[in-house]
Amino acid sequence: MMGTIVKITLPVRHSDAASEAARIMCHIASQVNAFSSIGDIARINRSVKPVKVSTSTFQLLRAGLDLCKKTDGAFDITCGRLSEIWGFRDGKYRIPEDSEIERVLTGVNYRLIDLSEPFIVSGRTKNTRIDPGGIAKGFIVDRAVDFLAGKGIPYGIIDAGGDLRCWGVKSRKRPWIIGVQNPRRTDGIIGKLVIDRPAAIATSGDYQRFFIKNGKRYCHIMDPSSGRPADTVMSATVIGANAAETDAVATAVCVLGVEKGLELLRKNGMDGIIIDKGGRISATSGLSKIFIQEKDNAVLP
Repeated sequence: MMGTIVKITLPVRHSDAASEAARIMCHIASQVNAFSSIGDIARINRSVKPVKVSTSTFQLLRAGLDLCKKTDGAFDITCGRLSEIWGFRDGKYRIPEDSEIERVLTGVNYRLIDLSEPFIVSGRTKNTRIDPGGIAKGFIVDRAVDFLAGKGIPYGIIDAGGDLRCWGVKSRKRPWIIGVQNPRRTDGIIGKLVIDRPAAIATSGDYQRFFIKNGKRYCHIMDPSSGRPADTVMSATVIGANAAETDAVATAVCVLGVEKGLELLRKNGMDGIIIDKGGRISATSGLSKIFIQEKDNAVLP
C-alpha cells in the first residue's frame, strides 16, 4: 500500500478479517496516493476547477487541513509541487534554483484549498499540488482500525511502515512492545515503547527518502516556509490517540526542530521522541514511564 508493507496483527479467531481490512486500506490508498496518475488526488491536481471527490478523500483532506491549522502550517498538504522540483516524485533528485523555489512557493499555502459539501475541492492554483502523504497512511490505518473494532474484534495492531495504531488490551494484559528506529542504523533501534493502552505511533525522519549531494543530506520532508527540505531533525516519533494526527504531527516536528517541536507536542497533549542532527535524543516527560532506552543506542550524525 503506497509503497509500504502493512502488517495487521489480530487474535487468531479473527484472522480472516485482516484481508477485509487490507482491501479497505488499498481502496482508499488508490484514491489519495499523490504519486498515482489516477484517483481523486490526481484529478484535483490536474484541474484548477472544483472537483468532486469520494467521501474518504474529502474526510482525509478535511483532517489534513485541520492539522495544517493545528501545526501553524509546519505541516502543509500543498507541498506537492516542492517535492516534484526536488525530484522526490520521479527519483531524479536535484537542487532547484532559488528563483524556481520562490515561484513554486506562491502555490504552497493550505489556506488556498476550500472544501464544500457535497465533497467538492476547490481553490487550487497552477503551482499548488496537493500531497497528503504526511497524513494519508495514518488516516488509512485509522479507517481500518475503525472497521475492525466495529466488527467487535477486541484488540489488534496495524503497522503501515512506521505509522501504527493499536486498540484494546491483549490477552493476559500483555503490553505491545514497539521499537523506535535508529535513524542512522537501519538494523538498530534506540529503545522500546511499552504500550499498555490504545495508542497511535508515527515516526518521520530524514532517513526514509533522501539524497546526498556534496556531502549534505536532503530529505523528502519539505519545510513549507522555505521551500527546502527540513534539516534540523533526524527523526521524530509521536504518540497520540489516532494515527492521522500522529502522522502529520511527526512531519511537523521534523520541520519545526527540537524546541518548537516539543512545544507543539505539549500544546496538543501528545508525547514524543526527537533526535536532532547531532544525534541527541529529547523526549516529553510522559515518555519516562513507557520508553526503555537501549544501552547501545548511540545515534551517529
